[in-house]
Formats: sequence, structure tokens, C-alpha cells
Amino acid sequence: MTRKRLSDLLRTEQQKNHTHADEPLCEQTAAEEATTPTEAQEPQRTTRRSPTKADLEVTIAELKVQLSEAQQASAAYQQASAQARARIEELERQLAAAHKTPADSLHQLQAKLDAVQQEALQLAQANSRLLEEIKSLKQEPSPTKPTAAIRPVVPKPIPASRPRLSVPTAEPTDAQIPDWML
Repeated sequence: MTRKRLSDLLRTEQQKNHTHADEPLCEQTAAEEATTPTEAQEPQRTTRRSPTKADLEVTIAELKVQLSEAQQASAAYQQASAQARARIEELERQLAAAHKTPADSLHQLQAKLDAVQQEALQLAQANSRLLEEIKSLKQEPSPTKPTAAIRPVVPKPIPASRPRLSVPTAEPTDAQIPDWML
């Protein structure tokens, strides 16, 4: 009987190989997985009802290692999440500042323009008052100081034939006065 079974198995394998050549690769692997028995399908020869203490300790140790790895991964994800949130908040602040800046600049420029216009108006008013003062001063005759008697200056004739000699005088001439005193 075993010979018959072996020959039957060989025939089925040959048929599978012919059909597998026609099928795509993914279907071949699926068919092979379907034909190979898995551990769950094989009957267990050793039946143990409860695991031993050593098995439980090994399982606990493995679970503790997996738990610590999961906690480390969770902490890393939380840190990355916090950094991402901080970056998002920073970008939102920059975006808000970018939208706020033109409006603020506009308000600041408008305030400066208003201030300059007020100053120009005040200067124009002061200028017009000064012009009116000048006009009124020109129209009014200025009070003159009474002088004793105005004498006309009569030029003295200079003799042409006589050479002029420089005589030191008690009063210094312009050339003798230092420039800083003039």
C-alpha cells in the first residue's frame, strides 16, 4: 500500500507542476500553502495540560522584555508627537504673524501719516500767522528815534600833489586790529 501511495503522490505532484506552470507565481505559493499541512493540522503527539513553572518564567521574561520595548517605542512616539505639535504651533504663530504684520504695518503707517499731516497743518497755520504779522508790520510805520540834528557829511578835498605820509595815530587802523576782534 505504501508503494501505491507514493506513486499516487508522485502523480499528483506532476499534475501540480503542470498546472503550476500555467498559474501565476502568487497562486502557486497559495496552492502550496494549502497543500502543506500546518502545525495546527498535525496532531500533537505530546499532550501537556498545563505549562511547567520554567515555561511560565520564560514566558514572563519574554513578556517583560516585550513590554519594556513597547513602552520605549510608546515614549519615542509620544516625544515625536510632542515635537510635531510644537512645530505645528510655531508654524501657526508664524502664519498668524505673517497675516498680522501687513495689517499692523498699515495701521502704523496710517498713524504716522496722520501725525505728519497734523504737523504740516500746524506749520501751515503758524506760517500764515507769521505772514500776517509781517504784513501788519510793513503797513505800520516804524517809530523812529528822534535824533538831534542830522548833519550832512561833507567830503574833504584831498590834495593831489602832496604825498601822503603815514603817521601813527592813537587809534589803530583796521590792518592793526586782529581778525578775531573784528
